[in-house]
Amino acid sequence: MSSTQKNRSSTRLRAAAAVLAACVLVSLVLAGCSRAETRRNRAAALRMADFILSLQAENGAIPDAAGADAVNEDSNMEYALIALAAAYRATGREAYRAGLARGIAWLADAEVMEEGPWRGSWWYRCSRDGRPLPSPQADGVTDVRGVDATSALFVYLLYLYERCTGSSSYTDGYRENAAAALDFLLTRSRTEDGFFVSSFRQDAAGVWSRYDCCYAADQGDVWLGLRAGALLYGGEYAQAAVFLRKNVPAVFFSEARGRYCTGISDGQPDWSEDGFAPVQSQGFLPWLWGDTPQNRAAVQWLRERLDGGSDGSYFLSAAFLRLSESGLGEPPSAAAARWLLSEGTDASTGGVYDSPADHTETVNVAAFCVLSLLDAEPFPS
Repeated sequence: MSSTQKNRSSTRLRAAAAVLAACVLVSLVLAGCSRAETRRNRAAALRMADFILSLQAENGAIPDAAGADAVNEDSNMEYALIALAAAYRATGREAYRAGLARGIAWLADAEVMEEGPWRGSWWYRCSRDGRPLPSPQADGVTDVRGVDATSALFVYLLYLYERCTGSSSYTDGYRENAAAALDFLLTRSRTEDGFFVSSFRQDAAGVWSRYDCCYAADQGDVWLGLRAGALLYGGEYAQAAVFLRKNVPAVFFSEARGRYCTGISDGQPDWSEDGFAPVQSQGFLPWLWGDTPQNRAAVQWLRERLDGGSDGSYFLSAAFLRLSESGLGEPPSAAAARWLLSEGTDASTGGVYDSPADHTETVNVAAFCVLSLLDAEPFPS
């Protein structure tokens, strides 16, 4: 080899070494940034969990927001307790376990356990001492009770408590409550098609009737409860859970639209894209059921929705995007977390705003943000 060739070879080696060193440096910087973001997300999630704890009364009740009279309206408190379970698993802090335990006990006391058609159900919302609060709605509805998600999530919370603590004390102690809740779902809330209706409504004449609207996200809530029931107690719950996981994508998802509908009422799916309503199922169901063609399409729809700003910039949308990506086995969006933490959190309380224009801080919004920032799994190993 001539001296000129040797010089050229040496120059190429030095250039390659410089490129390699630069790549290593970039990788180290990115890894450091990733670790820093993980630490930041974890710290923010725990502040949100502390916000939830700060609202909990001594008797275990968690109002829907600071100063609110209502507790567990549309299952809000149960989502908050799911977040406390995730915070406890992440830290082992006794305060989170104790808050979860007190909350489960409060829910058990509020459950209707008297023999009759409502056994195993809850009122739509309660006062802090567990008394039902009237819940008038549109179209002449004077009250609501028997929400499918509320019965299901109670059983799921028992499962989480056992996973968190390794103790079956609550699983065994509230077995009758859990059985009643699951029986209510299977005998009162399930349709002939095998899906689950939202709730029961009372009209102005005092007559109760089933509200036969099956929300897509509710099917996920019920699946959590049924699968938890199967894991804890066995029985027919597993079969019903398997049915939902198999058939919800087949019935509630549209390939043409690339997403799940909000719900099906009177046989008609709701494909409206107004407000936050269509967002939840695109994030929640992929988190539960993982990487499928339907879920990949739903997550892509959700990404495009957030990029376009058409969700009204609800901060909860960022949480559902991260959860859905985690369910697919993908890295959760760092950009969504940065936006949530920079624009959507209250540094003084640890709470999360509803949107940039609405600074209401509710426990269910905080709860899903906790789950998304801690990269929680629906059924932790």
